Amino acid sequence: MSRFLIITFMLLTIFLAHRPYFQATLCGEEGLYAYAIEQMADGRAASFLMARGVDGTRYEEIAGHNLAGYLMPAGVYKILRAFHGPFADGMNGAIQKALLMRWSVYVFYLLALITAVCWLPKDRRMWGTFLIVAMAHLNLAFYAAPQVQYDGAITALLMLIFCGCVARGWTSDHGWIWVVIGTLIVSWGKIEYLFAAIGALGLMALWYREWSRSLMIVWAGLLGGILGSALHYWLAPDNFIGGLSLIHRIVDTTSGASSHGSLWSKLQGVLVYIVNQWAWLRELFFVLVVCVFVLWRDRRDAKAVTPLSVIALMSSVCVTAGYSLVAWPGDGFPRYFAPAFLLLPLALAHGRVERPRWKDRWPILSLVIVLVLSAGVVQGVMQRGGNPVSRYCQIFDEVGMLQWIVQNEGREFTQMQGGPAGFGFYSDTLPFVCCGSDVSLYTPEIDPRAPDLRLRRYRP
Repeated sequence: MSRFLIITFMLLTIFLAHRPYFQATLCGEEGLYAYAIEQMADGRAASFLMARGVDGTRYEEIAGHNLAGYLMPAGVYKILRAFHGPFADGMNGAIQKALLMRWSVYVFYLLALITAVCWLPKDRRMWGTFLIVAMAHLNLAFYAAPQVQYDGAITALLMLIFCGCVARGWTSDHGWIWVVIGTLIVSWGKIEYLFAAIGALGLMALWYREWSRSLMIVWAGLLGGILGSALHYWLAPDNFIGGLSLIHRIVDTTSGASSHGSLWSKLQGVLVYIVNQWAWLRELFFVLVVCVFVLWRDRRDAKAVTPLSVIALMSSVCVTAGYSLVAWPGDGFPRYFAPAFLLLPLALAHGRVERPRWKDRWPILSLVIVLVLSAGVVQGVMQRGGNPVSRYCQIFDEVGMLQWIVQNEGREFTQMQGGPAGFGFYSDTLPFVCCGSDVSLYTPEIDPRAPDLRLRRYRP
């Protein structure tokens, strides 16, 4: 079967399963992220709308991550908005904007899928595509991909490009240039994933133990990371410092390995986190163990275990281990692990996998069709309950948010209402304070522009 038909079938399979999700309310921090993307599309700095006063004053916080996750979807959103034309008035217009927002992020997930399939060897393309589709339908990966967030789509694409550059660099005469390019690209995403990429290069060096080449990719990776970070700091210092501040807050407040206390208390925090998130992470840990076993078994076979399979595996290990050890709960949905769901099938497909002994390959397509049919159950759940991830957003309760806005918009309030982050995106007038924020930060007695609060006040 040609590569074009395989890619077309894969995209249709995954998109049809995700389609009901596009009508879901922006859940939890999706509202903050969508607002930041819209700000960039309008030519302003990426920021989160944390509150709106009764007098219309907006309290915005600098978006705490590097620009790639806002700049890339903002460009797509701007194009889609131009083709769409004027939005409807009121809530219908806000729903139309939310749909374009989902597409603006989701397109990068589709690009990541296409890239992954194009990199598969010809003799493993069918098997590799089946692995990619199967992993895409697993619990966490399925819900993270269409989220208006950084991790499920944009970070997955950046990490995939990084792995491809490193694999090309390992086999090239001047390979350090490719490694520099790969880490420079990933450095424009979340800083946490840059750390994971550098760690993956170190593990790859230990895997091969070809010390001259191994040292080359490590120092080239450090060089690319430093150059990318310095360039980003020069162009958008607030976002870069905001990302570092967020990491500092995570390290300071979590109960995982990064927290203060005895070794036992740290390990206990990690175990509690994994147990609490086990419903989302069990498939990831299972596939990760299988992938490590397969590649370690065939490590001496250069044709079986390619550089791409090794760096994809090591990146998955670093992403999974890093977020597990930090034990950061976020808004209750562990989307940070999502990139590993795309990298692991790529690692397995490039490792030595026995070809099916069937007379033809139609049974593989049959299994994919079964996955599509099983996704109908997921679609039914999503159509009944709105956004399936909202059940796990412990801080932000999205149930009935749109109805509440419709009923209360235009009404005079004497104080700001505690509510989900989506209030700021769906309504241009409603006074609110984002759930989880301290209302006292927005009182006149305290200057919201204080550096420690990282808030900016904008009068209407």
